[in-house]
Amino acid sequence: MRIVEELASEAVFDHSARENNVRSFKQMLINYYSNTEYVRTPQQIKRDQWIIYERVRCRAWMIIPVAVLSQFCLGSLYAWSIFNKPIDEYIYNDPIANKAQITFYIALGMLGASGAAFGPWIESHSPRMCAAIAAVLFFAGHCTAALGLACKETGIMYFGYGFIGGIGMGVGYVTTIDAVIQWYPNARGLSSGLAVSGFGSGAMAFSNLNSELVHKFTLPQVFFILGSVNFVVMLLCALLMRPPPPDYNLPGVAVEMAEQSVADMHNSHSRSLQQTIKGRSATVGGQTITVGSDAGDPVLIITLSQALSTRDFWF
Repeated sequence: MRIVEELASEAVFDHSARENNVRSFKQMLINYYSNTEYVRTPQQIKRDQWIIYERVRCRAWMIIPVAVLSQFCLGSLYAWSIFNKPIDEYIYNDPIANKAQITFYIALGMLGASGAAFGPWIESHSPRMCAAIAAVLFFAGHCTAALGLACKETGIMYFGYGFIGGIGMGVGYVTTIDAVIQWYPNARGLSSGLAVSGFGSGAMAFSNLNSELVHKFTLPQVFFILGSVNFVVMLLCALLMRPPPPDYNLPGVAVEMAEQSVADMHNSHSRSLQQTIKGRSATVGGQTITVGSDAGDPVLIITLSQALSTRDFWF
């Protein structure tokens, strides 16, 4: 009887431990997807203001061409169909083996999965660092695919371009979109749309480029060339990518909301104006604006039907 009681108590303990672990994991996920503030030191903020230190200051308009060019390189994914028959013939001596196309599906899946998984991490870190990581991963994916083709091993190609390259594309995609909408908080649809236009343009351009390269070089050489070109361009874009200053969105907050918070800020010297106005709301132009973060970002509180009828939603 005592043994049964001990086993029962151990079972209850194990069940409680599992429940605690589940709750801890759930809370960890909530915290991960909720805490996305990018905290910088004063030195980092000052350094991010310049493209060339104390010579060329970073402006909002500079981010758009950088994002378009970075997305242009990532758009090469949608030109993959050019490689399907040459790769199948190169490895299997059968142009309709339909094995090469699996790489595209893996890469596309990893693009979406990595974007969702690393999105909060990207938001809370330097866009320059994230874009550089994306460039390295995309280059590594090309090189690994080239190795797989040289060895005639589709598994290595799947892992290289599909898995590693797909993660690089996901990180790069989210990084560029996040950067442009931070610089254009009042034109998020237009700015992100311009950036994504580079993705489609890259698909068209690389379709022609891939066809030319396939006829002039071996497939391993083609992937190494493409990886090298994309790496150089994406790395240059990463070096030029900057986040806006911490108070960049503050002018978009309703004036009366900020004025109402000044007195509260004086009563609490340890809090900044952005922190003081967090959660405040004001009606501007018939719409309610609420500050949703410590950075002072204005968040529009509207229904889905109202969102669908606004210009910013579509453009």
